[in-house]
Amino acid sequence: MYDYCLFYNPNKRGKLVSLVKGVYGCEIVVPRIVQRKWVGGKALEELHDFLPGYMFLYSERAIETPERLAGFDGVYRVLGTKQGGWQLSGSDRAFAELLYRNGGAIGIMKVWRDNGWLKPIGGLYGGFGSDIVKIDRRQRALVHFHFDDRVLNVWVGYDVVDERNTAGA
Repeated sequence: MYDYCLFYNPNKRGKLVSLVKGVYGCEIVVPRIVQRKWVGGKALEELHDFLPGYMFLYSERAIETPERLAGFDGVYRVLGTKQGGWQLSGSDRAFAELLYRNGGAIGIMKVWRDNGWLKPIGGLYGGFGSDIVKIDRRQRALVHFHFDDRVLNVWVGYDVVDERNTAGA
């Protein structure tokens, strides 16, 4: 699988998706995230854009002349490097592959509690240099997340799936 990513003007999404699919025939994912909203004491889960302005492209073979993507109306830049054929690499590639496996949606974070500290279990938040920096009473966590050489902040819902007390162990 070849993974690419565009940073683009979100107002041009529909036109750009059609153009990229028509020219390159690749699969496209615009990341979404499940976030919790509390209404009347009940948690509702809603799907929202995650990383607005980023579009991931997936192809079974390398895209020919991927530098042409930068010339499409609404594209600010193509992530990656010319030397790498504009394909994603490292943790950005691992993130793109995780998105692909999950149909483009990032769900509720699964955590375990260790002596009062929340720690992510696998998945996105357990393997991409992310840190839980704050939690609130609505069962949401503020996560610092590394992508595209930047640190992004996002509030995500979490579920505690395991409690451990390792004091004295």
